[in-house]
Amino acid sequence: MLALLGVGLITVIAMIALSSGGTGPPTGNSPARQSTSGGALSPSTGQPAATTTTTPTGRFTTAAGGTTAVGHGRLIRYQVEVEDGSGADAAEFATAVDKTLHDPRGWTTVDGISLQRVSDGTADYTLRLATPATTDLLCLPLTTEGQVSCAYNNMAMINLTRWRVGADPPHLSVTDYRRYVISHEFGHLLGHGHVMCPGPNQPAPVMMQQTYSIGDCAPNPWPQPD
Repeated sequence: MLALLGVGLITVIAMIALSSGGTGPPTGNSPARQSTSGGALSPSTGQPAATTTTTPTGRFTTAAGGTTAVGHGRLIRYQVEVEDGSGADAAEFATAVDKTLHDPRGWTTVDGISLQRVSDGTADYTLRLATPATTDLLCLPLTTEGQVSCAYNNMAMINLTRWRVGADPPHLSVTDYRRYVISHEFGHLLGHGHVMCPGPNQPAPVMMQQTYSIGDCAPNPWPQPD
């Protein structure tokens, strides 16, 4: 009986969290933080701007079809999903993910791996585009506070707000910010942790928390910049 009550309480808490929105700025005195796939949290020096997005549903549509394998080395399969009701199109999100992950400036070159998108349930990793509230919920126990994305439990959650408007600190266009956030979160899934700016005017590493700051580095969305 106690076990059943515990499961019921967890379900209620999850539903409350999902329906509460979570699209406003973080509360309290601690800044927002972007999480790593290993569960560690890194402090930040600033916050991206908050915007209002659609009401979360917690249901996802998988992008149909797949791609041929790109790269040389160990094959890693990934699946792409979009939250229902978010206003985002699964095929369009999949195209953006594919172009980023298959680019020679990406992880196939840096890590010497092959990547392939699938939709048949054989994926090693899943990339999801979701509303801030759903991102917060599915990233737990990592903290995203309605503001940022995460990678956790073989899943990368891309925050819909950041996907739509980017973030000011890295001075990247929205298109390049999307390349950055896909590469950054997928990098966590591959085992890469956060790094700092290596020096003035050098390209900001893709595993740097560029959503908050690039310091003295130059803007860069790629694991292997030109």
